[in-house]
Amino acid sequence: MTESHQLYNDMLSALREKRFERLAIKRLDAKCYLVIFVDGRSLVFADHAGKKKQYRHAWQIRSWLKKAFGISADALPVEPIHL
Repeated sequence: MTESHQLYNDMLSALREKRFERLAIKRLDAKCYLVIFVDGRSLVFADHAGKKKQYRHAWQIRSWLKKAFGISADALPVEPIHL
């Protein structure tokens, strides 16, 4: 198993078990990203190949979290990324 595949499994496990410290939706230009804060680290949600998962709209992330993991993220704010 590759390192990126293991990281993907770790992120999914943290979401399933709800053992994250917090979640954030970050926006850079017209793209949104889910950031998972777990075990003192901040991880941008990525697929098993390590590619960062991009969303066009924050509601897509909120909807996916609710449907896939039962996590209510309605109040999750969108935070801009400042470069």
